[in-house]
Amino acid sequence: MTTTSSHEALRVACEAIVRGSQGLCRWNWDASLGAALTVFSAAESDVIRGHLERALRGKWDYQTVAKAPPLVSGVISRLGGIRAGQYLLGSDLTDGAMVFGAWWPWSGGKSVSLRIGAVSSNEPATAELTRELQAWFGLSSPA
Repeated sequence: MTTTSSHEALRVACEAIVRGSQGLCRWNWDASLGAALTVFSAAESDVIRGHLERALRGKWDYQTVAKAPPLVSGVISRLGGIRAGQYLLGSDLTDGAMVFGAWWPWSGGKSVSLRIGAVSSNEPATAELTRELQAWFGLSSPA
C-alpha cells in the first residue's frame, strides 16, 4: 500500500484542484475510469488550467508521450491514447503513485472535459487511492 506521506502529497494536489475550480465547474464521478470528471466552457479553461498546472506539474502531449514514465504511459493507454490538443498532467511520483489530470478539449472548441484520477504501480494501492480521491472531491460512485 502507499504510505501516509504519499497520500498526503496526493491529497494536497487534489485539494488545490478542487479549490481552484470552485465556482467554475461541478465535479462528478466517472465510474468507468475511476476518476473525478468535470466538463466546462472553453471560456473558463485558462483559469482552470492555471490552477491545474500549479497542482500537477508534469505534462505530456501527443508529441512527448513516447518519453513519459511507464506509469504515465499506462494512464494514457487506459484513456485510449492522446491526440493533438489533449494532454495529461501529473503530480510528482510519490512512492510509485501519482494524481493525473486528463485535459480533453471537445471538437468544436466550446467545451473541455477534465478527469482527475490517481494511479499507483501497485494495483491494490490504486484502488485505495481511487477511494480516497472520491472523498477528496466529495464524490461517491453511483449505486
